[in-house]
Amino acid sequence: MSLLKIENIVKTFHAHTPDAHQALNHLSLTVEAGDFITLVGGNGAGKSTLLNAIAGTFTVDEGIIYLHNEDITYLDETSRASHIARVFQEPRQGTAPRMTVAENLALAQHRGEKRRFRRSITATDRQKFSEALETFNLDLENRLDAEIGLLSGGQRQAISLLMATLKQPELLLLDEHTAALDPRTDKQILSLSDQIIREQNLTGIMITHNLQDAIDYGNRMLVLHQGQLVREFSGAEKKALTPTDLYTYLEEVQS
Repeated sequence: MSLLKIENIVKTFHAHTPDAHQALNHLSLTVEAGDFITLVGGNGAGKSTLLNAIAGTFTVDEGIIYLHNEDITYLDETSRASHIARVFQEPRQGTAPRMTVAENLALAQHRGEKRRFRRSITATDRQKFSEALETFNLDLENRLDAEIGLLSGGQRQAISLLMATLKQPELLLLDEHTAALDPRTDKQILSLSDQIIREQNLTGIMITHNLQDAIDYGNRMLVLHQGQLVREFSGAEKKALTPTDLYTYLEEVQS
């Protein structure tokens, strides 16, 4: 049984106006449990729109989205949060900058649950958070009481990644989550992402504009163009690709 199944979804923005734009055009996709998929394509190809549709940021105009064979097409983002987690491009998204590291992690620990006015952070929680952060080698285990907004972009993104995976989501969406980082930190966060996905046996979908990363990471790579999936690379074919090969193919698709 597939983890995620998308059937002929359509999304048009500004419908029935001169600015109408069909961002998803009868797109279908099946994701098996344990897949780590990279998404590539030009600007406006529909990559982030696809992740938004999966996350429930908006309702698609047509088509059906199944999670574990359950129709979630009309479930809102909050209702999907206990199953689907996301890390955004901007390190400030997904965190509360005026709250401490520990407070942010405590919120993530109860993602998808009914909210109470206030939850206390126990000594056990702090120990759990500290041990998890220590594996990142960013000295974050000693910053539990620091406000998120005072940390570097790389540190915030590492915490966002931990927040997204603290409850081992069924599906992890990585929306260009290293694009705003410097090259060294980019590689560090990508490596952490890959490590977490493998060690927790998660299913992930990652958007990236870095063609080498799209080739190096994951077991499947999908090419989007004008809201449609136009090509998949996997197995030996994916491993044999070079960034030049992929760039040439993307140029041909867009011409």
